[in-house]
Amino acid sequence: MKKLTLLFVALVTAVSAQVTSTFTAGYRSKDITFGRVSSDVAAYVGTAEVAVGSFRLGANVQNNLKLNDSSLYQIDLIGGYKFFSTLANVEFGTKYVTKGHPVNYDMKNHFRPFVEVGKDIFSIRAMMDLEAQTSNIEGALKHSVDLGLFGLKFIPSINVGYTDVNDALPHSKKEIKYTNMYYGGSADLTWKFISGGLYTVCPSTTKKYATGYRGGVALKF
Repeated sequence: MKKLTLLFVALVTAVSAQVTSTFTAGYRSKDITFGRVSSDVAAYVGTAEVAVGSFRLGANVQNNLKLNDSSLYQIDLIGGYKFFSTLANVEFGTKYVTKGHPVNYDMKNHFRPFVEVGKDIFSIRAMMDLEAQTSNIEGALKHSVDLGLFGLKFIPSINVGYTDVNDALPHSKKEIKYTNMYYGGSADLTWKFISGGLYTVCPSTTKKYATGYRGGVALKF
């Protein structure tokens, strides 16, 4: 019995050492999806994520500030499995999106499987929206700079992407519409568990920047 108890304690300790939890709460002025502004109405945002070894489960909730009732603007459920390596980590997963108030001709629910490759400062993510028949690929560079002032850090990032509608798997380069590309970036300041900053995106179709701002707190366990 004593050996079984010790074995159980050892297993619980080993699993607990691999579990990490993250909780965030904040505010954003615009929502950007696949390189375009999907909502220009501000919202409160809350996330919860649990990772156990290579597995990751999370939820993201957005509550539109202009809603006249208690219904939520959008809920994202995320699940993924990551393969770790010295060159780059690869994660396979899916996102399930439920919209409380979809716009005209949009669907309430969306499945968005994805694969992401990344390490340190770079990441490349490919995602498909099965219901909207839309595919997206985006590359990003992100780096954290310690400012040396009471633990204050500056985190700049740049990104470029391409979104294709109703042509998820082009058979030749001629089918790729380069006007569907976009680029942008962000600049955030963080201090301990508090962060805030600006983010922007510029689609090639309009060549106009759409800029938003965000802020919030994050707790990790």
